[in-house]
Amino acid sequence: FLMSARRFAISVLFPVFLTFLFGACRPGLKTPPDTLVVGIESAPTTLDPRLAADAYSSKIAQLVHNGLFRLDERLRLQPDLVDRFEQVSPTEFRFHIKPGLYFQDGSVCDADDVKYTLQSVVDPALASPFRATMEKIESVTVEDALTLDVKLKETFAPFLSALTLGVIPAEGDATIGTGPFRLESFKPAEGVTLVRNDRYFRDVPPMKRVSFRVIPDDNLRVLELKNRRLDVLQNSVPPLLLPALKDDPDLILETTEGINMTYLGMNLREAPLNKPDVREAIARSLDVPALIDFRMAKLARPATGLLSPVHWAYEPDVITYPYDPAKAKELLDKAGLVDPDGAGPKPRLSLTYKTSTKKDRIGLARLIARYLKEVGIDVEVLPYDWGVFFSDVNKGNFQIYSLTWVGVTEPDMFYNVFNSAMKPPAGVNRGGYENKSIDELTEQGRRTLDPAQRKELYSAVQKVLSQELPIIPLWYEDNYAVFGKNVKGLRLRPNASFEWAAEVSKAAE
Repeated sequence: FLMSARRFAISVLFPVFLTFLFGACRPGLKTPPDTLVVGIESAPTTLDPRLAADAYSSKIAQLVHNGLFRLDERLRLQPDLVDRFEQVSPTEFRFHIKPGLYFQDGSVCDADDVKYTLQSVVDPALASPFRATMEKIESVTVEDALTLDVKLKETFAPFLSALTLGVIPAEGDATIGTGPFRLESFKPAEGVTLVRNDRYFRDVPPMKRVSFRVIPDDNLRVLELKNRRLDVLQNSVPPLLLPALKDDPDLILETTEGINMTYLGMNLREAPLNKPDVREAIARSLDVPALIDFRMAKLARPATGLLSPVHWAYEPDVITYPYDPAKAKELLDKAGLVDPDGAGPKPRLSLTYKTSTKKDRIGLARLIARYLKEVGIDVEVLPYDWGVFFSDVNKGNFQIYSLTWVGVTEPDMFYNVFNSAMKPPAGVNRGGYENKSIDELTEQGRRTLDPAQRKELYSAVQKVLSQELPIIPLWYEDNYAVFGKNVKGLRLRPNASFEWAAEVSKAAE
């Protein structure tokens, strides 16, 4: 009944609110014809690719810099600055750089710059988040201007994925790259403006400039788009505000499958969550399609694991757990958690659910708590400021929580999340999961260089995890963009990158 009432309120009253809020909007000053203006929620912290760990820093830096490799739309590695490469041995690589590459300041980009970039990441003074991977390198040797050899300390299959890192000039300005745009201005409180790089080695972007405007307030971002002071919003419109935009004849909504995966985490170190039957009961208590409809405005798809269906290593043949409250109760009985008073108010067990203070996260936690209450699990939702919440999760100080894995592209992530050696602080096996089979498979995945063999190993990993449920996958978020109808050629990527900024144009109005 509560769910029905809430759905009624949103379906009937929310559009009235939106009409009130946005109905009086009128076009103001339009964006400049030679500039694509993109609204973002927060400012990037840096455009140095060696330090770009947050989403906006990484995505904007990718428009300024190129790595030796890039990811295609199936998240497979493709050559970027590298022309070709040979694997001389399991630990040795020879890379041949494309001829005729130039940085945006006019200097030549060659093997010395690649060597400098890789070695600088290892410097403790830089404090790069990519240092651990680059420390696998034993030596980098420049053979000539376009050839360099890299020798690793040990076989490490994910190494090539790390070479998507943007290359910078040797001991030069780290904001200078070889990408389709160069930095024009960076004002952290306001945004970033990039200008077209006419020396770009691929097709030069149609737009002269791309401006990323920082607008933290959700309603204001939507108003600015409706008033034509923004051209594009990507994944930065709360789903409940999309009705204000979908029916606007001057705007277009595009969606595509994404790779961000929201999940329910559990502490497997102690009872009762260390029992597989209890974890399965929780999974069967949740109507994930209804949660997606209600919380995500249908802009998501039920998840089966860490990797999304667009990923080259995704395994579709895994165990899933459809909504089945009756089965959930049977499983709880089997686990010894019998309902103490039948249809009475006493619960089978009580759990605490930690979450952040973001409204959408609290809303999700409360809905999950309602579902679990239906099968006799009492849940207390405990919201915390982000720093406190995330610290508790990383310390294992929780019973259940929900988070989203963002941008998982390298399947070695299974090692970091589920290998028993990766319990915090060594890694992010936050629930304390232990399984010898998973340990062996994820270690083999790091040592196996053949992509087809790696896919077999990670298929086996996904099948085991679907049976054991160390986490409960909820959904993969769709990527979506809302943009003016005069914006042409915008094609979304599964990893929600801004690559389209180098492809789109704006028609005259």
